[in-house]
Amino acid sequence: MYSRMNFIRFFLAWTVLASHTHIFAFPIAGMLAVWCFFLISGFLVSKILYDCYKDRPRDFLVNRFLRIFPTYWAALSIGVILMYTQTDIESQSRFSTFEPTRISQWVRNIFIFGSSDSNVFQWIVKPAGSLAIELNWYLILFIGSFFTKRWLRIFLICMLPIPVILALAVKSPIEIFGAGFPFALGALAYHSKFHSPVILQKLALILLPAFLFLVPHYMGFSAFDNTKPGRWLNFIAVALLLYIAMPWLATEKPAGRLSKLAGELSYPLFLIHFYVAFIIAKVWQFQGETWEMLTTVSALSLLASYLLVIVIERPIGAIRTRIRNNNHSNKSVTDFLPTSQEIQP
Repeated sequence: MYSRMNFIRFFLAWTVLASHTHIFAFPIAGMLAVWCFFLISGFLVSKILYDCYKDRPRDFLVNRFLRIFPTYWAALSIGVILMYTQTDIESQSRFSTFEPTRISQWVRNIFIFGSSDSNVFQWIVKPAGSLAIELNWYLILFIGSFFTKRWLRIFLICMLPIPVILALAVKSPIEIFGAGFPFALGALAYHSKFHSPVILQKLALILLPAFLFLVPHYMGFSAFDNTKPGRWLNFIAVALLLYIAMPWLATEKPAGRLSKLAGELSYPLFLIHFYVAFIIAKVWQFQGETWEMLTTVSALSLLASYLLVIVIERPIGAIRTRIRNNNHSNKSVTDFLPTSQEIQP
């Protein structure tokens, strides 16, 4: 539906990968990209709640479940296999898989929902921390859809000062506790129908990579130190730039094959690149974070992601499309199972 947004989602997923495999070159790009993901999710969830699933709450919940969990559980299964087959897994601590020791840790890793722990070392699928935050906001926006739009807008506007409060008054890292800002901004992008001149929308999109990669590097921001003055402004800047560019990105036009593939690859790429990095670091014994590590992980992660697209994303995507396009909510999921022709590459 949003051909341009598919490309930006893929770019953001790769940005997370780049930050994790060469964090010294891209110090906080991954965190900034996650904030951009939150904003896009705020917009898209609001869009589908009010345009696709109005008065169909059950269908919305089923569709979101199918969007998140089948691919996540596939990634989780890969992590569990690595966990129990690699006896020296701790030797690659940057990319190693967390091994739960308590039932509560297993429950959190399997079901994600409800957790607010963004520490990558507490997850089998390391990006699941940000996914947990996203699911919490799915629920908030879902509950908000039962209230009048006036009260929902008031609530969303109240979320906007959070980064300033966290940075100046509470002195807390906004990338962890300030997710309400990009989610609210994304939802407001839908509800306010804000449109700046097209030239400004395109300019904002052109400037976005600069604030993801160049500005943090030039300013000396670090992923390991959130106290440096001005760091929090970088997070606000990328969110505002994406907010301004959202009308251009959300222009509805048929997605070509390349756009569709980019959209399909973004979620698996986001989930499994840590595993690929661990295997590469172990097999090729790359030392430290290098450009060679980045390019190798990128190529092999794309291949692994494409396999997940074929096996998981496309069959499940066909079911989700049927649910979304059907106006009757009294059917079971089995009524929407795709034909073999619908899931062919």
